Amino acid sequence: MESPGAPTATRRRPRRGPGHFAARAGLVFLALAVLALPFYAAAEYYQYQKYMSTQADTTAVRLTSADTASWATAVRNLPATSAPVVLAYHDIGYSHSPYVVTPRAFDAQLAALQKAGYRSLTTDEFVQYLNGGPTPPRSVYITFDDGPDGLWVYGDRILARHHMHGSVFLITGQVDRRPYYLSWREIDRMADSGRWDFQDHTRDLHRRAAVDASGRQASVLANRMWLKDRNRLETTAEYERRVTDDIKRSFADFAHHGLPKPRVFAFPFSEATEKANLPKPGPTLQDLLDRYFTATVTNHSSRPLTAGRRAAAARVVQRLEVVHTTTPAHLMNQIAQWTQVAPSDTAPLSRPALWTRNDGLAQQGIGVLTGQGSAPSGHARYAAADYRNMSSVDWSSYQVDATVTGLGNGTNQGAVQVRNDSLEPVAVSVSRGTLILSADGRPVAERALAPAVEHRIRVTVSGPTTTVRVDGSVTARWTSRHKAADITGGIGLRVGVNRAGAAWPSFSSLAVKQLPGVLPGTGDAQRTASGTGRTDPAV
Repeated sequence: MESPGAPTATRRRPRRGPGHFAARAGLVFLALAVLALPFYAAAEYYQYQKYMSTQADTTAVRLTSADTASWATAVRNLPATSAPVVLAYHDIGYSHSPYVVTPRAFDAQLAALQKAGYRSLTTDEFVQYLNGGPTPPRSVYITFDDGPDGLWVYGDRILARHHMHGSVFLITGQVDRRPYYLSWREIDRMADSGRWDFQDHTRDLHRRAAVDASGRQASVLANRMWLKDRNRLETTAEYERRVTDDIKRSFADFAHHGLPKPRVFAFPFSEATEKANLPKPGPTLQDLLDRYFTATVTNHSSRPLTAGRRAAAARVVQRLEVVHTTTPAHLMNQIAQWTQVAPSDTAPLSRPALWTRNDGLAQQGIGVLTGQGSAPSGHARYAAADYRNMSSVDWSSYQVDATVTGLGNGTNQGAVQVRNDSLEPVAVSVSRGTLILSADGRPVAERALAPAVEHRIRVTVSGPTTTVRVDGSVTARWTSRHKAADITGGIGLRVGVNRAGAAWPSFSSLAVKQLPGVLPGTGDAQRTASGTGRTDPAV
């Protein structure tokens, strides 16, 4: 027992172990997390709202039976297998821009394709075809440029409704630039759906800038830029480094977001090699892009090549552009005109709608070529037109028979051209007493004819060789040095006069037939020509 007045013993607190402090720290962190959760959720919601647009519900378009019946009839008249037609869209929405297709129009166009029996290709399938693979029956390759947000908001559900596939050519440096462009979150969802794949449209070169001292604006991808601070153009080496760097950075963007490396490239503004200010001769933009891509696509070209074998050889494909005013009927009609067909027609002159005037006279129809229309007025000295200029680019083995009449004594002439728009078109021109054979505008053979007001012309195109026989007796021949895939093409006619007031000649008959061989666009590989580049003596 303690005595009164003795000091009280001090009580000791129990010692706290590490677990105590860990528990207190956990409580603090938990409290902070609870406090931060609303802010985090708000930030995530903001990011979601900013980078994940709400998809719009659209009502399916119902097509009339009359429409679908007419499209089915048109399709039945086309080859069962042919090169795919490449469609080019820009945006889907309600803008007044001529390049924006409304959701209703897009739905109707896909419905028309589906009803007519078409299927859409993935980029892998399209590239497989270009590399020599088989031709998918009734196919289109549906592409979209730039990567606008309307593809996610409106296009995705419409594609799903019609079981179609789309390929988007991204400007990767513009992704996440809201509200116009897609976000990476949306692209990720689109890629996961299997309805979309993504290809290249540059990283930061989809723009125009000064390309000469005058300040003229043009594509900075297709042209060397004007360096104002140095008062000169980029050198070729500087240009190539800039373009190559942009391509590699776009590839890095694809890889960073888990997308496959792009295999096809779309030219910004469709300004390609022929519009560039690169030195000639020398490497072209196409040469540079060929190092990285299987093919390039464009909407406008001085050498329009649909997606056939010649386009595969050139590695640049022309697309059929779909705009605000394109109706389903117009789209189906254009697809029919672009579909590669066999060179077989006993009466092309009876189908004026399939001809395209190319003489710069701003006239339609082929009456001037057949003698059933008015001759050109003024100072015009010739008239010309091409037959099936978009659906004949792969013609390689065919025979043309034509009769030209009304030939005066040295005052006029008529011509048949074969291998149209190829690297070496061949023309057969006859006057009253002379035959001239030309290759790419250069006369390569001349023969005397028995003078007559009418001559019968037979032109045979086989591999690299073009053989001409006039009136069954006079023959000339030309064999090209170019590869076979570079000299395929269709036919055209031309009539001309040597002086004002001379009578115009005309064609009274024309027929084309396919010779035994490969049907154009069927997917069988083209053989390489090994021609001698010479004319052969008459036989």
